[in-house]
Amino acid sequence: SSVWKYKFLSIVVMAIIVGVISDFIEKIRPAKEVALVIGEPWKSMQERSTATIGDPITGRSLYQTPKQLSYLRFADPDHGFKTPPAKFFTINYDEHGTVEIIRMSPQVKPLPIDDAIEIILDIQSQWQKNGWQLDKPDDFPAFVNDQSRRNDIQKCRSLDTFWHVKDRYSALIGIDCFGKYDDPEDQLYLITISMGKYIDYN
Repeated sequence: SSVWKYKFLSIVVMAIIVGVISDFIEKIRPAKEVALVIGEPWKSMQERSTATIGDPITGRSLYQTPKQLSYLRFADPDHGFKTPPAKFFTINYDEHGTVEIIRMSPQVKPLPIDDAIEIILDIQSQWQKNGWQLDKPDDFPAFVNDQSRRNDIQKCRSLDTFWHVKDRYSALIGIDCFGKYDDPEDQLYLITISMGKYIDYN
């Protein structure tokens, strides 16, 4: 019994050590770049990106993920933007091997509210500067760092916001609670971005 207990503890310790080493390597190794445009051939994305991304399966509509920790650079020359590195990052393709949908959480771990809001405001600012427009701002207003919106976020009921470049792209960005905590100040959050071809919500 003591032998098995010793072996179990050894496995736990090794797992912790491996996790610490992995986190350290991740912190000192620069994130790779996924540079793409919705609607372009998959090969164009692969050639432009520094991240390693697998090939599409011919005739199938599936997705791939970067092989390394990566950030998104949306490479449209007029409507481009960048995100922080993302642990969750999927790129869908259609049956023709065309980049179709991006889904990601632009962070490497759940974040406190101030850090999460800072990321959202930065992405929104890039969109606003580069020709993206907000859909239905009365119903789904852009994120702001005021007390009313913070209260909604902390109560896990903040609305997604929807953006577009007319006839080209649509995107949404939202924030959700990660777990449930008694103290709102200890609550952590996950940001979600989803992008694809233009959808007319009107």
